[in-house]
Parts: sequence; structure tokens; C-alpha cells
Amino acid sequence: MVDIGIDLGGKHSQVCVRDGSGATVNLRVETRRLVEVVRQQEGGRVVMEACSPAFHLARQLKAEKREVVVVPSTLSRQLGVGSRGVKTDVKDAQVLAMVSARLEQLPNVHVPSVAAQEMRQRLTVRENLVAVRTQMVNVVKGYLRTRVLTVRATPKTLADKVEELLLGEPEGVPDFLAGPLALLREADRQVQAADKALAELVATLPVCRLLMTAPGVGPLTAAYFYSAVDDVSRFEDGHRVASYLGLTPRENSSGDRQRKGGISKAGNSALRKCLVQGAWTVMRAYPDDRMAVWAKRLAKEKRSTVAVCALARKLAGVLFAMWRDNKEYETRPTLEAVRP
Repeated sequence: MVDIGIDLGGKHSQVCVRDGSGATVNLRVETRRLVEVVRQQEGGRVVMEACSPAFHLARQLKAEKREVVVVPSTLSRQLGVGSRGVKTDVKDAQVLAMVSARLEQLPNVHVPSVAAQEMRQRLTVRENLVAVRTQMVNVVKGYLRTRVLTVRATPKTLADKVEELLLGEPEGVPDFLAGPLALLREADRQVQAADKALAELVATLPVCRLLMTAPGVGPLTAAYFYSAVDDVSRFEDGHRVASYLGLTPRENSSGDRQRKGGISKAGNSALRKCLVQGAWTVMRAYPDDRMAVWAKRLAKEKRSTVAVCALARKLAGVLFAMWRDNKEYETRPTLEAVRP
């Protein structure tokens, strides 16, 4: 049996094939030919570091019944990739093949489905558009501060209101602000178009429609949850989902001492933000909902921010249970199986 380590590159990738005796063969091949090269090896486990191309390659190889391990990029250094300040494509591929040969159980990340990965890419594009819009908002507002001027507006109306405000001033609209104002308008238009397309896509997905029956969950939260969880069967319960999303407390315990801190903030930060915003919505817009009543009772004992994070954690568990059981949200759902 052989072990195959692959260090993926854009145009070319490095492959190390290690046999049972420890002998290695190093190959530099075109990335688009990797499946063909691996196919030439009889059996063996393929090990790669997590990245978008790795997921695509892993799906192709798994379709051919090959054993594939995609190790987390956060653990690759601990496994020896780039150790001692030496990082080359050849050495990285050799390390991955060697680790595969020595360890029967390797840390393995979930390989997302094509639908989940495409949803992630769509959401990433939207995040970048929002970032550009935010940057232009900051540029425009920064200029207003130099003129000791203020304006109340949303990103959609900011450009028009700023122009209206500056046209009433002796200096008028400076020529160097025309670019940021135009970019702001275009970025906002693109964000609105992305949101519309996302809402239309989510409406066609049964899982997302199911998730949106829960309070505080709209198309954006449903899309993030769908793309992050992908396969609901890979989680045992709602607590595991909350932990995966970084909504469970950090813990630093030793012996008889137990110390818990804030949430771990591991996993998808954008989804975590959506769930926290959804928790605020539940508390404010659905005051009679069972989750809101529970969170408000907790807020009296602790800070409101603690209660909101706890409610976001519970909301993640509820969404998991809805997806697992294929049941819409009920006004007073049974939450016994969901840990607070």
C-alpha cells in the first residue's frame, strides 16, 4: 500500500508517492492532471492540506472510491508541514506522505458538497462587495468629518445625501470625491443585486425554506447555515453544531479548578454574527416566543450580551433539530434535546 502526499499549487502541484518500505517518488505535475496521476497508483491513501482546490480534487477522487484525507490547514504545521523554517513544495508533499504512513488516524476536515461550496463562494462574493461598500462609506464620512459636517443616511442613500449637503456649501463637491461616491453607488447596487439573487436561490432549496420558518432567520442566515453544516448527519446533536460554529464557552480547567470564558469564536464568523443578530431579533420582535422568554429570564441573572450569545447557541441547536427531523419551527418547540 502506498501513501500519496500532495502539495497543491495553482498551475503545478507536487506529489510524493511513498511505498511500504519508505521509498519515495517525487513528481511535479500539472494540477489539472492530478486525478490522472493518482489513478495510476494502485490503492493508497491521498493526503492534502485543506483549501478550495483540495475539496474539488477530493470529491473527484472519492467518486473513484479512493481514500482521501484533507487535513486542516490550522494543524498542518503541527503535522510537520513547513517545520524548522523549511518550506518547499517537495518537502511539504513528502511530509504529508510520511504522516499518512505513520498515523492510521489523521485529523480530517469535512469535504463540502458542490452545492455547499458554491453557496460559500456566493456568500464570499457578497462579503467582498459589502466590504467595498463599507470602505467607500468610511472614505466619504471621513471627508465629511474634515469639513465638520454630518449626515444621517443608509449606504443606499448616503451618496445622494452627501452630494445634496455639499452642493449647499461654498466649496461644493470636490472632484476627488466623485470616484468614491460613484463606487459607493455601484457597490450598493451590486450588494442589493446579490441579496436578491441569494433570496431567489434560497427560496428554491427545501432545507433553507424549512430553516426560515424559525424566528430571526432570513435568507442570509439560512444560506450560511446550509453551507456551513452541509451534511446534517455528521453532527450528533445541537451542542456539537454550536461548538463547531464557535458558540460554546472556552474552557481552561486543570485538576479541581474549572474556568470557563467567553465563546470560542471558532468556525464561520459570518454565520456566528448572523445567529447573534437573529437572537436579538427573537428577543425584540418575538417576545412571547419560548426562546425569547428563556433568554430574557437569563438576562436578569446575567448580562444581556451573555443571554444573547446563549440564545444564538440555542438557535443553532434548534435549526439543527429542524433540519435533522425535517420539521418546521413551532411557536413553542420542544427544546429538551438542545442544550442551552
